[in-house]
Amino acid sequence: MYGTLFGQELREYLPFLSVGLVMWFLLAQIVNEGSTVYIHSAHYIRQAATPKLLYVLQVVWRNLIILAHNFVIVIALLAIFGVKSWAVLPLFIPASFCLSSTRCGWQ
Repeated sequence: MYGTLFGQELREYLPFLSVGLVMWFLLAQIVNEGSTVYIHSAHYIRQAATPKLLYVLQVVWRNLIILAHNFVIVIALLAIFGVKSWAVLPLFIPASFCLSSTRCGWQ
């Protein structure tokens, strides 16, 4: 729908939309889970004396694993739709780590 609205073909628009959605879902999920990480881990926090950063890193690690699975889908879409320029694709990985580490710093 948006491809026709913006006057772009599906094969040009869908791969870049998928990259944007995957990165947005990563950021949104880290923010959503990060805001309740201590509430959900309260039982473990009271049970053992562990660094509280561990629970935040647990959320980030879980979301990076999900990102790795989603990244396979992005690669497949880029290959299926024949995207010629893959030059900026390696920036996808450092960007996800920057977003994740930034979120850890907010805690």
